[in-house]
Amino acid sequence: MKKFTVLILILAITGCAGTNIISKKFKPENIVHYSQLDKLESIPELNNHVVYLNKGDIFPLELSLDTNIVGIEEQKIDVAAKQRLFFMLKMPENLSKEELAELESLNKEKLSEMSESDKRKLFEKFMLYISKDAVAWAPVSDIKSIKKVFGSKGGAVSFGMGMSSKKGIWSRLSVKEVK
Repeated sequence: MKKFTVLILILAITGCAGTNIISKKFKPENIVHYSQLDKLESIPELNNHVVYLNKGDIFPLELSLDTNIVGIEEQKIDVAAKQRLFFMLKMPENLSKEELAELESLNKEKLSEMSESDKRKLFEKFMLYISKDAVAWAPVSDIKSIKKVFGSKGGAVSFGMGMSSKKGIWSRLSVKEVK
């Protein structure tokens, strides 16, 4: 009965939070600006480093929309960071010797020669995390955890379309965060 009570207590503490936030600190010398990524010798080194963007740094966002009704013509836009953002790559812990050797031998040239499907297959076991302080980390695929790490209460997404004689047919996508 005591084991069952302890198990329920552990589940209540860890399971009810409903997030995948992890806490991990890095040495200052292992926190590098994204422009310094070239200085890292190999991909496995990323497991011990944090990459950051400063407020105002711009990075590309690729959009994809391909339906029977509409598609996106210009697929890339620039996104600007509004605060310092930290990114951490977590490698799988159970890599075979062959997989680890393949990663260690991977360089920019080999990576650029790989097909998109091969890249996806290679990195599908990796997890990318985001943080505002390089201590509390949320997986980029977990919106609940990101909201907790960044202190967001929610937001709104709206999509609208209209038509006028001056503009013709237009559409608008708006995403607004609530703090």
